[in-house]
Amino acid sequence: MFLVGLDVSQAFMNSPLERPEILRMPLSMSTMKGEPIFLWAEKGIKGLRIASQAWIVFFSSIVKSIGVVSGTVEPCLYVGRMVGKDQAPIVIMAYVDDLLAATTSESALQALMTALSAHVKVRETGCVGLKGGRLRFLGRSIFRWPGSSALYMQVDPTYLDEAFAEFDLKKGSTSFPDLRPILEQEGSQPLSAEGHARFRRVLGRLSWYCQTRQDKGILVSMLGTGQAQPLETHEKCLRAVLRYRRSREKTSVCKSSCV
Repeated sequence: MFLVGLDVSQAFMNSPLERPEILRMPLSMSTMKGEPIFLWAEKGIKGLRIASQAWIVFFSSIVKSIGVVSGTVEPCLYVGRMVGKDQAPIVIMAYVDDLLAATTSESALQALMTALSAHVKVRETGCVGLKGGRLRFLGRSIFRWPGSSALYMQVDPTYLDEAFAEFDLKKGSTSFPDLRPILEQEGSQPLSAEGHARFRRVLGRLSWYCQTRQDKGILVSMLGTGQAQPLETHEKCLRAVLRYRRSREKTSVCKSSCV
């Protein structure tokens, strides 16, 4: 299987609007007579509420021409078989103007690039082929070692450095944290306003991290029980989770593949 990351330049400004929009420019911009200036927009522009929708509609029409359509359950996931003799299956994940395409055929990737390039400026940000490779998508590294069919996904090892610094954690622990006995302790006091803010801040980073490392999701779920009003025991558990994570900074998730 081939994976390729793509970045679309000025996606909104290339997206035609269903009908023109009239925008009033900021008051700092005016005619020589001090009259307001209005912009007649036939394509999207950053800051326009419907710009994102216009881009999705435009992108959908482009990939539909090569046999790829949006899913009914997940609209940002496009699937299909390429038009032509090859008819290779292809899956495209779209996060605004960042795209991740997966297919079994190099010609399918080339057809996708040709279709997009006819309407917008697009560049390849990374590729993972049969012989290996690496790319980054939404803050995650996806790679394949040479000679292996498996795909690996990893969050940047430095992603949690700010969280470690919040609690001045310099050393890790290889012991998996047992949070239940700590959370069941009685008499724990609520955190201060500063501690509360720090707890929520670090927990937010861990929650995003666990979108990739689902094996740590149970720990974050237990920590989340104190999100509204964290106690000292919740902070103690958070420190334990961070120490455990500190000892495994370079761990990645392996996805087996037969192609």
